[in-house]
Amino acid sequence: MIPESLKRLLKAMKPHSGRLTLALVTMGFTALTEPALVWMLKVLLDRGFAKPPTIPFWSVPVAIISLFIVRGVSTFTTTYLITWVSTRLLNEMRRSMFDRLLDVPLGFYNTKSVGQVINSMMFESQQVIEMIKNVLVNATLSGLTAIGLMGYLLYLNWRLTLVTLVLIPVTTVIIRITGKRLNMLTKRFLAINADMTQVLEETTRAHQVIKLFGGQNYERKRFEQRADEVRRYSIKMASTFAATVPITQTLTAIAVS
Repeated sequence: MIPESLKRLLKAMKPHSGRLTLALVTMGFTALTEPALVWMLKVLLDRGFAKPPTIPFWSVPVAIISLFIVRGVSTFTTTYLITWVSTRLLNEMRRSMFDRLLDVPLGFYNTKSVGQVINSMMFESQQVIEMIKNVLVNATLSGLTAIGLMGYLLYLNWRLTLVTLVLIPVTTVIIRITGKRLNMLTKRFLAINADMTQVLEETTRAHQVIKLFGGQNYERKRFEQRADEVRRYSIKMASTFAATVPITQTLTAIAVS
């Protein structure tokens, strides 16, 4: 059963399927450059430094430069296309949100503050699109690269490839645990950011009252508290994400050893 949110996302992306397909193709070229570079370096070490060399010295540098040109063009094209689609989706989302905002009932603002509405419109919508873009690019590119490297590793040493395949379930569990924690931290981060936006909005609107009654210290403490919480959760999110890489690399080193 496909979640309703995913259905809505796929529906929004359907008009841009051509650009997304082209981006997928260019990501495939980028991914193929990884095993191709490894293969070229192996050829250089095996045949370029043999006595006598079995390949011309100029051939490998030309091949590597050509490979990086292909990689650069494909990476640029992918980034441009994905950014084009993501910014269009963000624009469409904000338009839809603003249209709904114009027709909300009068009691809507009894439960939602102005700061929350502004935060959802300006910040949360952009965060959602950025997360989708990053997941789409990183997951697809990493997956294609892994397939290419796995195929080349299978060609070189099938036993080592089997050891690597054993790590996939363990890595999947680590990623799922990390994903759940990041999801929880992100929700809390967005809520705190909405509170900080609300404090800014209230302070801006009531600046005359604050000065009249000497409430600067109180408002300063309110803002500093929210700002510190935003910083703390940003560090938690970054450390959680960063911890995944060394853990996975350590498991790989243990398996290979």
